[in-house]
Amino acid sequence: MTFFKFITLTEFIAAATLCSLPLVYPNEYLIYLLILTWIYAMLSLGLNLLLGYGGQICLGQAAFFGIGAYTSALLTTEWGVPPDFAFAASVFLTALVAFVIGLPILRLRGFFLALATLGFGEIFYIFVNETRSLTNGPTGIAGIPWFSIFGFQFDTYLRFYYLSLLVLMFQVIFTKNIMRSHIGRELKSISLSETAAATLGIDVHRLKLSVFVLAEAYAGAAGSLYAFFISVIGPPSFTTWFSILVVMMVIIGGMGRLYGSLAGAAFVVLVSEFLGSYQEYYLSFYGILIILILIMIHKGLFEKVKKCIMRSFSVTR
Repeated sequence: MTFFKFITLTEFIAAATLCSLPLVYPNEYLIYLLILTWIYAMLSLGLNLLLGYGGQICLGQAAFFGIGAYTSALLTTEWGVPPDFAFAASVFLTALVAFVIGLPILRLRGFFLALATLGFGEIFYIFVNETRSLTNGPTGIAGIPWFSIFGFQFDTYLRFYYLSLLVLMFQVIFTKNIMRSHIGRELKSISLSETAAATLGIDVHRLKLSVFVLAEAYAGAAGSLYAFFISVIGPPSFTTWFSILVVMMVIIGGMGRLYGSLAGAAFVVLVSEFLGSYQEYYLSFYGILIILILIMIHKGLFEKVKKCIMRSFSVTR
């Protein structure tokens, strides 16, 4: 599988534009929002692998996000581990937990799988909220240092912008290669019918487990970067509501659409900032929004915007 085989000219131009954006418009608030967008997009991308491509419902994304964040926070603040090693350990530990959890629960299907992952998310939230000796309970962990690699610190918004964008680009390219390979075709067949896929000789449980581990490794990486960026983490950041919010990112952006994950994450970040002090209306607003999207543009915002752009070019020609 050639890593850069499926990169198109449009994607290259888009990547170059994103890299030059903070240099052309050096606004710290905009850069801050974009960093959050890239981190949330990593979460959404992993869930899109499960939900959009594989048809597997997961409501415990916040827990794996939290495992990555707390691992990096504890390793750097309590044990003095360098941030780059802490990042690698966070991804590895999150993937390991996903493997252990996925072995039994991925034999479930549909709503039973959703309830199992939801239960794991609640267990994690209670654990970090109650174990004061390890996680400081509701107080959380503060003083998390900036991310650094071999002594080079990403201690400004601009540097962290490029770090998070680079990690996201790697995940996008890797995911695109997977979905264009035989693994992607097998995963899509499982989403249509697990029984039919099994009769064709596909090891359904093994493939589901592999994709689940990969998706949660994405979440672990996102959680680690989130901890280094925010520098303070606590249980309220990893509630069931946040898992539901990640599901909304996938649905709003477009299930089974690679760049829909980015569109959904950007939309959620912008709406969150727009609502501002009206945080109590989040649930109602997103509920109404998802109903409208499923009725009017069930393929997601990214596909709709893409069609509008293509139509504009056609009219211009």
